[in-house]
Amino acid sequence: MQVSFNIDVCNAAHVAALHHFMNVLGEHTTSAPVVPIAPPAEPVKKTRAKAAPEPAPQQAQEPDSTSELIDETVKETKDETVVSVTVLRTTVSDLVKSNSELRDVIVAKLTELNAQSVSTLAVKHFDTFYNFLKTLA
Repeated sequence: MQVSFNIDVCNAAHVAALHHFMNVLGEHTTSAPVVPIAPPAEPVKKTRAKAAPEPAPQQAQEPDSTSELIDETVKETKDETVVSVTVLRTTVSDLVKSNSELRDVIVAKLTELNAQSVSTLAVKHFDTFYNFLKTLA
């Protein structure tokens, strides 16, 4: 049987482990030649991967007319949801803390919107649910 492995001879812990290993083996086997391996010519430098550079922001082009500007603004506001799930959770928590009887009313509204909790509420219902919560305040 032949066993081979590489160790870092510059690392004192590795050398000590090798000596311990050889002492244990030496008690049960005949002596075997130890072939030293030359250390690498240059020490290996550990580096961290650099994050990919962020793309340069694209400059907005000037619209040809005011109507184009208005249309783009309307499209952006329709796609973005103003109310976040965090706002809904906070609002529900505040309402229930101030009046525990509102819990059943809030759960009923969530059920009406096909959700078991605020976390499972569909994004399309955020505004509707938020407006409902404001009526309870």
